[in-house]
Amino acid sequence: MFPISIYTGGSVETGPMGATYNKPPSASYTAQPDLTFDDLKTKIFQLTGINHHENTISLNARWNAGTAGSHCFVLLPICDNTMWRMLVDKTLSTAIGWSIVELFVDAVPKTNDPGEKSQSNVDLPAKTSENPTHTQVCREENQEEPLPGEKAEDKESQDLTDEESIDFKSRDESTLYVGKLFDSLDDVRRAVREYHIKQKRKLVTQQSGSDKYVVKCMDPECGWRLYAASGKDGDYFQIRTIKGEHVCSNEGDGQDHINMKSEFISHLILDLVKKKGDASPREIQDFVQELYQCRPSYAKAWNAKELAIDHLFGEWKASYAKLAPYLNAIQVANPGTKVEWWSDSTTDPNVRLFRGVAWAFAPAIEGFKSCRPVISIDSTTLCGKYGGRMLIAVAYDAEG
Repeated sequence: MFPISIYTGGSVETGPMGATYNKPPSASYTAQPDLTFDDLKTKIFQLTGINHHENTISLNARWNAGTAGSHCFVLLPICDNTMWRMLVDKTLSTAIGWSIVELFVDAVPKTNDPGEKSQSNVDLPAKTSENPTHTQVCREENQEEPLPGEKAEDKESQDLTDEESIDFKSRDESTLYVGKLFDSLDDVRRAVREYHIKQKRKLVTQQSGSDKYVVKCMDPECGWRLYAASGKDGDYFQIRTIKGEHVCSNEGDGQDHINMKSEFISHLILDLVKKKGDASPREIQDFVQELYQCRPSYAKAWNAKELAIDHLFGEWKASYAKLAPYLNAIQVANPGTKVEWWSDSTTDPNVRLFRGVAWAFAPAIEGFKSCRPVISIDSTTLCGKYGGRMLIAVAYDAEG
């Protein structure tokens, strides 16, 4: 894992050591080594609040191009997954094992030229039915070209019939309609799942892959079905067809919903967990029930919190694994700092079982020589997955 700091809302300046930013980081988080460029962009939109429907983003990484012992920071444009993976690989291969990725982000408003992938540019022929709240979407075989990125031979995405209608009245974030765009497959899944949870209906996944997503109503008597596919370059997903309307019962008892998985809940509670790390599963149940009028099980709430913590702060095991390179970096940056470990051996000679660690910064060691020969120890209980206690030793000088 490695940390990422995101800078936005300011401008790049040139200082004594090269490129710098005139504002502090807008957001920071710990990323997994296999993070893709698309997932990175999605995360940046979430953390910065930049509207991805109205803007694209331009990314530049602050890279140290200096030789050993010197710093000369330059801007490295990150425009695709190849450049991003190169940056990650270089970051993870640093000698001290502890580096940070600094990203300078600019929001670029989308234009409405024909090549732009925006919802307003999806050209769908429509005819108005007698019901003014619905528009039926129809495409004749010899009239319409496939939607952007659509393969002509893909039968699933070719023709819509008069029976394939969807409500165009709202066109808000909670509505599903033909032509709606998403940044990724995960975004499509969450949107479809959320729609059905709110409607108190159930769905099953027929097919889910890197370029295709097909779901249908769980009720065999209901003909509702949705098909979404990726664009030509795989950089977005789009709803291609929605067949039929739900005719199944949507009566709910307010209890758990089969499509409300722990992973789905974890994205709902990110802000809650970030603000209140000790939120209980009961609080999470109440939070979700207020949003969707259905109450997830205690186990789902518990698992969702664990996933949210992993998403925000990284996995517990990976965090403990970072202790060694982190303290090594401290010793490199602060010569004279003392570190002492307690650990047990395991059957794997390359793995040790962590018991504890203590360290003292070099300035504190030097300063203690002028303090009273007494120390006070304060402790706090660690409430994480592995528990334990954190101790802090405090010394007093002549002035107390």
